Amino acid sequence: METKYKINKSFGPQGSAAGLLLFIVGIIATFYSNIGLFFIIAGAFMAFTNTSTIIDTATRRVKPVEMLFGIFSFGKWIYITDEMKLDVEKTKRGFRILSASNKAADQIESDYRIILYDDNDLPITPLKKFQSRSEAEKEIVNLEDQLGLTDKSIV
Repeated sequence: METKYKINKSFGPQGSAAGLLLFIVGIIATFYSNIGLFFIIAGAFMAFTNTSTIIDTATRRVKPVEMLFGIFSFGKWIYITDEMKLDVEKTKRGFRILSASNKAADQIESDYRIILYDDNDLPITPLKKFQSRSEAEKEIVNLEDQLGLTDKSIV
């Protein structure tokens, strides 16, 4: 069974909001001029493009994908071997936007992600993200069971 999990917005929260605004303006502008179609396409690209992971538990594989326009997925399947490991990692992403008066508005997102590691303890791809570490640790046990991995968490 394939399950898709959204990881990130490709342009961050501000870029995604700006894309949604462009998309709406494009819809309105299309009634008056064909240039509105450009705004619709650019806005949809910015608003809906995201990074996701598809997990197929039946065939033991994962696929990190970039979802262009939120519809078209581009990525390559990675087959899971018995030597691979899962672990929880805290992630912080920062976004900065400058206003017209040159003042910076910073936004920091912090979450916990389940990361798939290869046999050399190198990270391959994030599988899921959670707001708390306890939720992620509960889900890591479930994923290890579904994917047939033993508990070999990285210390």
